[in-house]
Amino acid sequence: MIEVGATDFRFDVPAMPREEFRVYSTQLFDEWDESLGTDFALKEYSLRLEVEEGSVVGLAFIGATLGALYYGIASYPSFVEGLQKIQSHVRTAGDHLVLRAAEPFTRLNLKPRITRRSGVPGQLQRLLLRVKRREIDVEVAMREAERLLGAEAAASPDFMRALAGSLMQVRRNPEQLFLPMELPEEVDARAGRERPSRAKTPKESPPHLQHLKIEVWRDTRTGKRRVRITEL
Repeated sequence: MIEVGATDFRFDVPAMPREEFRVYSTQLFDEWDESLGTDFALKEYSLRLEVEEGSVVGLAFIGATLGALYYGIASYPSFVEGLQKIQSHVRTAGDHLVLRAAEPFTRLNLKPRITRRSGVPGQLQRLLLRVKRREIDVEVAMREAERLLGAEAAASPDFMRALAGSLMQVRRNPEQLFLPMELPEEVDARAGRERPSRAKTPKESPPHLQHLKIEVWRDTRTGKRRVRITEL
């Protein structure tokens, strides 16, 4: 199983009663699942949503086998377009999830903190871009892909052949030659250093009668939805 994409979100809201929090979490999962829609290129995948109280902290994860990703990509004209479309679809569904998660609390003027992970599709796109920029060659890119995909790479030779073919077809950027008077100026090594950030005082969470974590998941696209509630 590989990560196709994930969305983390967090915003501060009052605690909810246990049953209300359970309903809130399962409805979020169902709406997120529905937002992927029947036109999602992956015909088989797993979904997992974790929602934790003490603020609302969520992690929405989409996973799939490399073989399922390969067949999803094959439905598009090119390997690169397939990666881009799948990544865009996952991101749109994740953004929809965050909007729906915040909707019951609109009166609080929330500003959710969101972190998105592009998963394997995003990492492979970065490898393609590095080959295009002549930062690495195809052989190095394939070794990086094998390291990234682990055992999944050996289990899906069709995917690896398609990836290698796409890497070889990448149109490289022309090499740039500098004349003696056109050499780039040296950059002061100190200029690239980040300014030390000020330590932020963590906000204290309001006291809660309970601290719940609710996990909602489906192992396959048509599998049974499962729910687990844990008191932390």
